[in-house]
Amino acid sequence: MVAKSPLWKLFYSNKTNYKTNKTHKNAWCIGCLDEKIRDLKFRHAAAIARGEGSAGPDRDNEYWFSRALELVKPTCGKIDSMLAHKRACGWIDPELKRKVDAEIMAKADNPAGDSFVQPSHIAAFNYQPQLPPGYGTSNHSSPSTTPPPPKRMKHSPSFETIPDLTFGAPTDPVQRQEEFNSDILRLICSCELSFYLLERPEFRHFILKWIPHIRLPDRKTASGTLLRNEADRVVAQTRARVEGKLANYQCDGWKNIAKTSLISAMIVVDDEAVPVRTHDMTGRPKTGDELFSLVKADFAFVKETYGVEIIAAVTDDGPDGKKMRRLVKEDPDLRMAVFECWAHQAGLLTGNYLGVKQDFMEAASHGNDIIKWFNNHGKALDLLRNQQILILLKEYALLYPASTRWTSQFTCLSRLSSQEAIILGCVAQHRDELLLAAGPKADAKAKATEIIDRCLEPGFWRDLKRIVRHLEPLAIAANIFQDPSCRLDHVLLTLGNIYDFFDCLDESQDGNKEVKSAMTLSIERRWGKTDQELFILAVFLNPYIRAKFFNADHLSFIALFHIARRSFLRLTGNNLANDPVFLRAFTDYYHQRGDFSRESMWLDGYAEMYQKENGEESVDVLQVWQGMRGETTDHGRGAFIDLALRVLSIVPNSASTECLFSMFGTTHTKRRNRLEPQKVHRAAVVRLDQNRRFRGLKPSRKKRRFDSEVGPGTGSGAGNVGSGGGSLEAAAAAMLAEQGDLDGDGPVAPSFSSVAEGLIKAAQEVPETLDDDDDDIPERLSDLIPSQARARVAQQQPAQPAPTPNHTPSTTPTSTYKRVKLADLFVYERAQDEGCNGLKFYWHIGEAIAETEKCMLEMLRTQRS
Repeated sequence: MVAKSPLWKLFYSNKTNYKTNKTHKNAWCIGCLDEKIRDLKFRHAAAIARGEGSAGPDRDNEYWFSRALELVKPTCGKIDSMLAHKRACGWIDPELKRKVDAEIMAKADNPAGDSFVQPSHIAAFNYQPQLPPGYGTSNHSSPSTTPPPPKRMKHSPSFETIPDLTFGAPTDPVQRQEEFNSDILRLICSCELSFYLLERPEFRHFILKWIPHIRLPDRKTASGTLLRNEADRVVAQTRARVEGKLANYQCDGWKNIAKTSLISAMIVVDDEAVPVRTHDMTGRPKTGDELFSLVKADFAFVKETYGVEIIAAVTDDGPDGKKMRRLVKEDPDLRMAVFECWAHQAGLLTGNYLGVKQDFMEAASHGNDIIKWFNNHGKALDLLRNQQILILLKEYALLYPASTRWTSQFTCLSRLSSQEAIILGCVAQHRDELLLAAGPKADAKAKATEIIDRCLEPGFWRDLKRIVRHLEPLAIAANIFQDPSCRLDHVLLTLGNIYDFFDCLDESQDGNKEVKSAMTLSIERRWGKTDQELFILAVFLNPYIRAKFFNADHLSFIALFHIARRSFLRLTGNNLANDPVFLRAFTDYYHQRGDFSRESMWLDGYAEMYQKENGEESVDVLQVWQGMRGETTDHGRGAFIDLALRVLSIVPNSASTECLFSMFGTTHTKRRNRLEPQKVHRAAVVRLDQNRRFRGLKPSRKKRRFDSEVGPGTGSGAGNVGSGGGSLEAAAAAMLAEQGDLDGDGPVAPSFSSVAEGLIKAAQEVPETLDDDDDDIPERLSDLIPSQARARVAQQQPAQPAPTPNHTPSTTPTSTYKRVKLADLFVYERAQDEGCNGLKFYWHIGEAIAETEKCMLEMLRTQRS
């Protein structure tokens, strides 16, 4: 047989047939053979050092090779099988793999001719195991028998992509002990283990048995000095990565299981969340002034510790957060944008929708009852599953919602709505059996009768589909707004899309007129209270959209130019009113010409690249602008690009802080509630750094596809879903922990009515008028600074550059910005005609997150059953 494919440079074959295949031969990966030979040699040397065996006769290369062939499972010598193994194997030499890939692309034949790769090419034959000094003197009580090697070799993930990982213990005892202390601490933090583990006799015995000459630290030392030192080391390493970059500051409040009120702050730099500080608020007032003093101290700490420039600050929309944001605007030393958390705003929008309380909305609570009833009666659930297999050829679980995620209520109702025909068929055919499944008690039979009658009621399914249709855009918007990589243009485009959805509701249907009125008013109110200029500028600076959907009656060329100029002055302190190069750059970008044409910015190339690599993931427009950055950033073309980078780097939510609180919650539990807040914070710092280091290497699998129909919330795009790897099993476990399952509380399936009441109450606590926080949006640029401070600001302004032909200090009066209603902001007909390139530019991100949530709920349901 002639080895024609270059792939055979990576595989050895003894020319025996693969199993019963008479066409293809056995193929052993040389990378796997190399690793197995190294493993066998090391085990042999270690056994001799421990006194558990003798050197015996010389073991030559032929012995090690034949032994490796016995232990490594061959693959089929078919091109597709070998390609699949090449992609998955972490042991193949990367350089050799690249050469073979290049030959495959060039469609070259294997120059080896009629022979396969030879065993002599395996580098492990020259490998000599090196054991740490003193390894053989470990005081094992008795020799142990080495277990036989496994029949099937399971390959570990490759750590080649992690440059700061080290293998092999240092020879110096002091250094070895220090590294062990650091590693064991990182292991405890990243695996959410208790520090009491270090004092468990079973664990101490394990360490003494398998890691001799290592002194295990005690609990107090580990959670004290070692944890503090490791957190300080992480902070120093983080500074080296982020220094000089733009950062978003966010803070939020939380109460732990010990009822201690905390405020935690984080910064987000290039989509990396970095914990800053956690403040114990016990005995301190919950006021805007107190929060402002705390936040201002955090700003100074962040600048000194990490060397970043804060461009935006985000808090929730509580009274203290509102005043804090106003005080930040008024402080002449702080040049940054401030925003309310838009993940919170999405919940308030949903609360306003549910607060309409129309009759058709009762279908959601009834649907919740149907889900619970079938899941709580095994016989009924079996009948339903049999009906699904009969008609759909597979099972679909009736999903339980998660207690902390209102979007899971939508996901569960959406699944129930899709099973209408199945449930109707099951109830019609098996009514008597369903009644028997309820049990002998009269109240149980009455409940079963109620559920069956409800399922047979046509109006119920009509109303259920209606509320699912209304909740879908709100759920997708919530998924987009709470994504850690959300930007300002994500928010405004999504806000415009859901406004258009509710504004186009058919008023002839009962209740739709009230829903339309409530939702358009709610969306306008939240849009009217935010910093409109930066949101508008963010959409304009998306090079795939620019100004083509704006209503020119309200946002003309010159109106957008003034927004850009004012925003640059706010964020940097530089006034570019009389900078002709800045105006020329803005004009070229507006008209898509020169350096800012579609071709020069390589927009089609970026779109094609992201489509190939990431499926339906949208292009990172920030990357497009970073590719155009130059040395000059204070005027002209460079200032325009710098403005785009600043505006598009803003993250208008506190989702990362919420994730930090979830991390606190898994560390500080009902069983482990004596850790003080600062220790919990330091453990989270170490754990986040571990997550960053091992991103992409944690066990995962292909995402399970639980349904294939295209419907609400079933987008297939990857989207910017979160910021880290990890399996669905881990996500489901986290959701279980949120609901109390992992603490022994049993499954909790919150009712739709209880979730709705919580959302309605939160929405009602927010004032209904725009005047409640009018200072949050300046009508004039001078409103950014209080009158009593303007003289002081004038003295503190940096000296303007000397007049030059290209840059002259401005004496032009500052133009003002007039709020634009969302109804007048876009030309909605034109935007909707563009489909996914219009207001739905980021819609697939929310759909992808909804699909992921559906998979997690399915996994959760499987774990419970």
